[in-house]
Amino acid sequence: MTFIVNTAWKHDSPIDWEKMQNGLNEVMSKSVPGCSVQWFEIDEHTHGSVATFPNKAAYDEMTNLRNNHRKEATDSGIKMIYEVIGHLKAEGKSEVFGILLTLSQDTQRFKYLMLFSKSLSVFDPERGENGKYGPNCDANHGAPAATRTQS
Repeated sequence: MTFIVNTAWKHDSPIDWEKMQNGLNEVMSKSVPGCSVQWFEIDEHTHGSVATFPNKAAYDEMTNLRNNHRKEATDSGIKMIYEVIGHLKAEGKSEVFGILLTLSQDTQRFKYLMLFSKSLSVFDPERGENGKYGPNCDANHGAPAATRTQS
């Protein structure tokens, strides 16, 4: 059963996100398979963290690595504000939606390759070819307004 840790941290100085990402990469390279960590900005001196572990055993196995990383953070002026931990009991996900914009090598035209839920279609603006479109799609142009690109 998925195990989750949520923390918030206060930094003495403004957060250097490149340094943070490098540190996270180093820690995750030593992590138990199946773990994930997301760090997010609350303000320029505060960040939040959501860590997921595939089960309580993985969480327990990572205790020493987690404690060592936390000690390094504390020694460098980063203080934990709170920590909450527990088993995941409910989860929701939205449907898959994606767009891949490709450049046709032979004609130098842009094409939209769209994946909406379970339907796949290709839209060529120059030819006006229409395939299946998802629920938020403009049938005259194929791609949702926010994703249209001028050729």
